[in-house]
Amino acid sequence: MNKETIFMKIDEIGTLTIYDVLLSYIYPRVFVCMDEFECRYLFYEIESDDDHDIWLVTKLKKQEYYSLVDKERPVQYIYRKATGINLFAVAKHYDQDDRIEYISDGSKYLQQLPKEDVFAEKDIVDSVSEETLKAAREA
Repeated sequence: MNKETIFMKIDEIGTLTIYDVLLSYIYPRVFVCMDEFECRYLFYEIESDDDHDIWLVTKLKKQEYYSLVDKERPVQYIYRKATGINLFAVAKHYDQDDRIEYISDGSKYLQQLPKEDVFAEKDIVDSVSEETLKAAREA
């Protein structure tokens, strides 16, 4: 893994790189990260200010990712069906060490998701051919 592409290292998960940006306003707000084992994680910015950012995070299955990209499901749907260890939050504190905090109970942030459905802005996966996408959706 190229160090230049590393987004964040979380002790409980590992090293994450940004795989895809689903929604952006000035900077990525909703995006998918991938770990060293190619597991995907959906990140949704819940809070942001000068000294920290907080993202609601859930593991994302390949089929769920395609349903987001195809706008079949809103982003909130993925979070609402996530439970237990698959729903957590990550805070990045901008201090001398840029500390990363893993928050195991992400359910307390669910109410901060927008009430109105949010859909991905992205239409297709850049690095995957249409034939591959079609086969993956049918699997």
